[in-house]
Amino acid sequence: MHPGPCIARPGSSAAEQRTYKPTRFTTAPPDKRQVAGSNPASGTTFHRAVAIGFQVAVMNYSKPTAALRRCFLLLLLSAAPLSAWACVGRVVGVTDGDTIKVLCGQTELKVRLAQIDAPERGQAFGAKAKEALSDLVFEGEVRLDLGLKDRYGRDIATVWRGRLDINREMVRLGFAWAYRKYLEDQSLLEVEAAAKAAKRGLWRDAEVVPPWDYRRRKRSR
Repeated sequence: MHPGPCIARPGSSAAEQRTYKPTRFTTAPPDKRQVAGSNPASGTTFHRAVAIGFQVAVMNYSKPTAALRRCFLLLLLSAAPLSAWACVGRVVGVTDGDTIKVLCGQTELKVRLAQIDAPERGQAFGAKAKEALSDLVFEGEVRLDLGLKDRYGRDIATVWRGRLDINREMVRLGFAWAYRKYLEDQSLLEVEAAAKAAKRGLWRDAEVVPPWDYRRRKRSR
């Protein structure tokens, strides 16, 4: 896409439009570090920041040009599938097989790995799942692609260690299920099936119980 029309300011002369530079914006909360790098699975948080910037630009002018509106809409649509914000931090704790604590700047986040469900701490393979996740991330630097919070106040995130998708890796190693209730990436079901066929991790136990069934049985007692 040619950048010219996207930086034109309504009501200004041609010379002014050539020198006009739009203000930079960030979508990250002030206490979190914005990442401009790419997510191998879904794109860049940079596009979301640019989209928000153009939205603010449109709102600041009473008569935005059609070209500016088109640029904003295209950027917003391209950024729509991305997470709300992202941060890079160090893992300072592992609670269980799908929950970690990450220090992002000066803020400690309790992070629930998105789309997967690992055995509970009191469940068979619960300790092994925690150990597997610790081996992958503890005291290491990770990138979090964050979105919503769950009902316990935990940030739901895809966790990356370099180019390794930790959520997917836990399923591949056989220490987590694809979480059917909140599943968006259907390919995780194939990863789970492959781990089960290879009898990796918890799949060595033919009687293993999914954690959502374990929790339901525990609540009904």
